[in-house]
Amino acid sequence: MLFKLIIACICWMPFSFAGTKSNEGVIHFDANNDGNSEMSLCKTGLSLLGNLTLDQLGLGPSSSGDNLSVRGTIGMTVEWVNSNTTLSGNSVVFADSSANFLYLTLPYAGNVEGRMVLIKKTSGLNAVFVAGNIERDYLNLSIGASANREKLPFVSLFSSDNVWWIQASRNVTLTEPFTAPTSISGLQLWLDASDNSTISKGVSDNVYQWSDKSGHNYHATQVVSARQPLYRATDSRAGNQPSIGGNVNSGFIGVVTPSISVGRIYCVVAYKDGADATFDDYSTLFSGPGANGALRVMGNIGTNSLFSSSTFASQSYVNGSRTISSAILSMPLSLQRFEGSASQVWSIGFNSQVSARAWNGPICEVIFTDGAETDYEIQVLEGYLAWKWGLQGDLDASHIFKNAAP
Repeated sequence: MLFKLIIACICWMPFSFAGTKSNEGVIHFDANNDGNSEMSLCKTGLSLLGNLTLDQLGLGPSSSGDNLSVRGTIGMTVEWVNSNTTLSGNSVVFADSSANFLYLTLPYAGNVEGRMVLIKKTSGLNAVFVAGNIERDYLNLSIGASANREKLPFVSLFSSDNVWWIQASRNVTLTEPFTAPTSISGLQLWLDASDNSTISKGVSDNVYQWSDKSGHNYHATQVVSARQPLYRATDSRAGNQPSIGGNVNSGFIGVVTPSISVGRIYCVVAYKDGADATFDDYSTLFSGPGANGALRVMGNIGTNSLFSSSTFASQSYVNGSRTISSAILSMPLSLQRFEGSASQVWSIGFNSQVSARAWNGPICEVIFTDGAETDYEIQVLEGYLAWKWGLQGDLDASHIFKNAAP
């Protein structure tokens, strides 16, 4: 809506009358009668100066026929953000995502009833994620990346009835709030040592089945009693949290899954007690039925890195940060992510082909996906695992869930 106010004034000398002052072609309004101007009018427009509270602002021929009527608090403030933050309810937010993804949290809509907020990206890089009670269903939204500088993504929101409603948007996607890994469409396998109901134990807490929670029933089993890994309800190597796994470098000790197509692996694990800076052997966390356990995630003896020919070694992440040359040691309990592609039977905790290459350390949780997750879903799964196992303080500073769980 466009309003034009045309005022013709000829001011030959300063003059004033109750509540107004004028000099040099500017009319000042002293609304509070305290000697200070709260509003000024000149040829360039109408300006509010300082703090002015209006119970009602009306433009029009009469109060009953206003063309514009605003009641309550009027605010037009601008905020620039380049890191994860909770928004204060400012009217315009410029989000600089040039360096990293951003995660913005809207204030509770009921506390800012009637507020309009425009969130505009200033960079075509990365996505901006916005959380809050959006569109009544507690949805979150992501403002995507864009190569077109002239059409950068944005969203305009209005708070009403304790809900943020979308008024207008460009390149915005609504997503369901994260509740569990099962909300990720590409979930393939989910093994959770903290869920005792999924762990079937025999003599001396040796595990013969670790049940899959993904819904696919890809249960990890071990029918040979001498190869069954130990379940520990409290493992000092895992911060006194539950784990499954061995404490030696040899033997075929671990569990085996059916054939699963995997594009990305998330896991919470440690190597030995977390202090070692090099691998004692070709310690294998995940392996397949190929030569020397290919396709695999395997350490390189005498180094702090993954074996270079491991399918999942080229893209590895520790606590949300990309590793340099796949260096992952030392490894106290931490969040690991490996990316690659393999469709095979998976041996977890040992090398399926070489006895002397077992994984020495606790395995607390394992998630396999098809690798088709969005950037947001990757961060969600990492945030979920980090906060669940007390690792949020180790997340990279730029991680969108560094300061709050998904």
